[in-house]
Amino acid sequence: MRAIMLIASLTLRETMRRRLWVASLLASLAVVGFVFVAKLGASVRANDPIVQSVVPRITLILGLDVVKFFGSVMAMTLASGTIALELERGMLYANLYKPLHRYQVVLG
Repeated sequence: MRAIMLIASLTLRETMRRRLWVASLLASLAVVGFVFVAKLGASVRANDPIVQSVVPRITLILGLDVVKFFGSVMAMTLASGTIALELERGMLYANLYKPLHRYQVVLG
């Protein structure tokens, strides 16, 4: 577990240095904007009881699904870019001389 946390902290530092957190922030703001637009559209027909009961559920379900999707995509993008960059720079070889399993490197 310690090895996974060490590699994760190094990955986080690399992400901060490459400014990839800006892309994550923009994607998060896009999701918040989507939820805001959906709520704004629902407020137009707020007197309809069907709209009052269905729209919050749909907004919640779609919002959570979008967050899960973008979270997965960002995690894969950040991880693959970091592993490739560490291979290019030779930094990964410094960690791989230790007895680590492959899953520890990928999870970290």
